[in-house]
Amino acid sequence: MPDRTLMYVDQFTNLLNQQTAIAAGVASVGALAAGQTKQVDVTIKPTMPDTNYSAAAIVFGDASIIGSMAYISHTIVSPSVVRVTVKNNALISLSTGSVQVTAVKG
Repeated sequence: MPDRTLMYVDQFTNLLNQQTAIAAGVASVGALAAGQTKQVDVTIKPTMPDTNYSAAAIVFGDASIIGSMAYISHTIVSPSVVRVTVKNNALISLSTGSVQVTAVKG
């Protein structure tokens, strides 16, 4: 039977050897008319080693009247770019805002 201490050391060493990377980026959406949808490319830094990572996106700083800008979806385009689709749900106005992306590989 193997020594338990060595098993725990091996497990801990394996955890340390796993590479975890975290990156983030922000991009302006620009002006969007009511009901309009737009794709925004967000550059994340530092660049991920490949496209095998997870990403999450939020819309913030929305300036609209009677409604809001909404996150629709995102697509990982490259190790440094995530494309986020947003929609202006405001009823009668232009809307502006920003998109923030956080990416994790691990």
